[in-house]
Amino acid sequence: MRIVFWKLRLAMKYVWRCIGRSWRLIEFCKVCGREQPVTWYAPDVLWAEVVEGRCNVLCPECFNRLARRKKIYLWWTCSEERDESPSNPALP
Repeated sequence: MRIVFWKLRLAMKYVWRCIGRSWRLIEFCKVCGREQPVTWYAPDVLWAEVVEGRCNVLCPECFNRLARRKKIYLWWTCSEERDESPSNPALP
């Protein structure tokens, strides 16, 4: 009986991921494939320098790893402010 619930749980998780991807409710890192637990932003200039057009969604860990490979060392802060540039429009 325990195996049935475990398999059902895995199936439900898979369905939720498929729905989330198709409806764009959930974003996934294009490098490691993990769900994005937080919404975060990097300045456009920094993003272009680190990513070089390879991906459009990255988790903070993968972004940091790519930056370190290019000898760019980052530090993270929490902020209520948001970049209001045309490439990052404010959410309603």
